Amino acid sequence: MVHKKNPLTSCLSYVSKFDWLNVIKALKQQCNAITIGLIQEHEHFPAEDIMNATRVICSQLWVQPKVEHKILAQFSILKAHYYFGKHIGLKQLYISPLSDEALLVQQSSFFKILMLVNYHATLKPPMNCNLFTKI
Repeated sequence: MVHKKNPLTSCLSYVSKFDWLNVIKALKQQCNAITIGLIQEHEHFPAEDIMNATRVICSQLWVQPKVEHKILAQFSILKAHYYFGKHIGLKQLYISPLSDEALLVQQSSFFKILMLVNYHATLKPPMNCNLFTKI
């Protein structure tokens, strides 16, 4: 048995094994609920490789040396994820591609040229606005 202090009377009383088991049970339930909530929140975000691949629109990425090779890899990841149809779920529901792969390939070369020429301007102050409005 362990003593506990009653906050109303300032007297000590005993905490039974039953009380401890109830506290532990309640803590386990709360931890499980928190874990489930975190997992559900995490599922709202794409996988890490997809999140990294979307960095192609960030000017800071274009500062790196030999960025053209890295960008090709990023576009490959995006194509693999977004530009092919998928069967999902138990009923194998077909989800059509989100965009046209040929259009991405065609526009990617123009996008690379645009970013290589203009990323310097987007990195200059003021930084409290949409970076691409400064181009």
